[in-house]
Amino acid sequence: MPLKSKLSSVFDAQGVHGWCVGGLWSLLADLRGLIIFREFLRDAGENALSQAASGLFSASDPLPDELKEQIKTKLEEWHRAFSNAEFPATAATCDHALREIDTITIGSWRQRGKELRENFEYDSRDRCAWTFSRKAGEMYGTGFSDAIDAAFPSAKTEIHEGRRCYALNRHTACVFHMMRAAEHALRVTVKAVGVSSTAVPLEYQQWQNLIEQLESRIKPIDNWRQPSKANAQAFFSRIIADFYSFKDDIRNVTMHTRTGGTYDEPGALSVMNRVQECFERLATRIDENKSGNLLDPSLFA
Repeated sequence: MPLKSKLSSVFDAQGVHGWCVGGLWSLLADLRGLIIFREFLRDAGENALSQAASGLFSASDPLPDELKEQIKTKLEEWHRAFSNAEFPATAATCDHALREIDTITIGSWRQRGKELRENFEYDSRDRCAWTFSRKAGEMYGTGFSDAIDAAFPSAKTEIHEGRRCYALNRHTACVFHMMRAAEHALRVTVKAVGVSSTAVPLEYQQWQNLIEQLESRIKPIDNWRQPSKANAQAFFSRIIADFYSFKDDIRNVTMHTRTGGTYDEPGALSVMNRVQECFERLATRIDENKSGNLLDPSLFA
């Protein structure tokens, strides 16, 4: 039996939660960015609510501890989601439910559910919804990884914004933010090899100048002993190749509206993947939160 039908029979029998299975289910099914309601029915409903169908508790009973914790977690998620989405009445209802979570009975959820539905529909009158795939939703507003966010805080906002743009089908904007993120990575790398005090601050220097300073600083590696020499040369040669490619093939074309500077989804995804790979390589050696010169043979031994 489909989950919706299964839950309907349980809720109808108990006289609780019927609001979730009716109009709200259909309403939210069309808003894939708000699938948190459906996830709750799947996660909390399969086990805990099946006990209601078995007669293990009634509508007048307090919420079982296991179900209470599940509902509390979901209400907190809903409250954050609806607050961020500027659904004030719905968010307030979630907040009210959270404050009474320790005393509310199973049956009382019917009234609370009615309020959630009505307030959601009320808030929705002044809101528009953008739907996207689950895969895009997982990318929306997230970074490449927690490790990269931590190692490159200066690039975090650009990375997150770029992935948000990709999820929203703003593919050229995605590439734009990826290049801004890569520029932060370039500056961090230049600083890591000892470039600090310059006549022109690094943030005002052109990519070419930054890359040339990086190339100049790593020349002493040629005199290192093996295996540090080979490891460092392999690392920096790939990184420098990345930055030159970003500069010539992507950044300059995109920033100056040249032919080829408008991206579709595959093109933006390719750029995003290349930038991610560059950050992953850098993160094996560089952390902008830590001081010290990267040109130390022991670091590449």
